[in-house]
Amino acid sequence: GAGSNSQQLGSEGVTHHIQITGNLFMDIKRASFSFMSDPGDSTYDYIFENNIVNNTTGSAISTGSGIRGTGNSYIRNNTFTDLGDPNSPNVNGLQLTFCKNLIVEDNFISVVETSVPDGNGIIIDFWNMDTNYISDKVIVRRNEITGCLASPRAAGINAFFAKRCEIYNNVTY
Repeated sequence: GAGSNSQQLGSEGVTHHIQITGNLFMDIKRASFSFMSDPGDSTYDYIFENNIVNNTTGSAISTGSGIRGTGNSYIRNNTFTDLGDPNSPNVNGLQLTFCKNLIVEDNFISVVETSVPDGNGIIIDFWNMDTNYISDKVIVRRNEITGCLASPRAAGINAFFAKRCEIYNNVTY
């Protein structure tokens, strides 16, 4: 079965208490995307779990202006395969931009393609090229990542403009 619950409040369009569970996403641009024009409009209390994402042309998950909040959000127990396109620039498997209190665990990521320069399996990143909005307190653990060979800069896991993050017990090859 599939389940999702979303709620938008106020004129800012802040999205919270989102649970995306047990879905199959195939032959699409991306499975989940959030973007607001202001980083204060970040999504929070977000759970993306037990999903299969196959054959996207972009990142499987792109957090846009962030996933933040006082409680933890999760991306866990998912399978992500054949992500990106060799003719599309700046594709990462999981593009985690301006995130805080996010736990990414027990996922399998296989084959991330891009033209240049990215191609990371998981990237912990900053918002809108602004170092005032970097990711903080992201935990990446127990993930298996393979086939991130799209560019010389590609890595299984990349912490780029991030602080106080923990990355442990992952396997990349």
